[in-house]
Amino acid sequence: MNAIVCAKNADRYEIVVPASGAGCTVHAHIHFVNLDGDLNMLLFNEANDNDANPVATSASTKDDDEIINFAAGTGGGTFQIKVAGVDDTVENTYDLTTNVTCP
Repeated sequence: MNAIVCAKNADRYEIVVPASGAGCTVHAHIHFVNLDGDLNMLLFNEANDNDANPVATSASTKDDDEIINFAAGTGGGTFQIKVAGVDDTVENTYDLTTNVTCP
């Protein structure tokens, strides 16, 4: 999916882990040109879907990629991915890829 982060505005996406999802992993990857504006990616579960308590974050790097691989636990649920600039002035385009793998 191609998308744009606008200044002062984060993008959010839902990803669902099946109810029989014991051992599943949530994978999320964004690719962008860091020189055009640094982006961060955070993952929230249903219980912690506010901005204060992500269950995982991408590595804070200066690379053109941010990646999250999160072991979803013993059951399913809905997770939310947040993509935002490192501050409120950043605008940038990016490609988002997500999937869930289960044993």
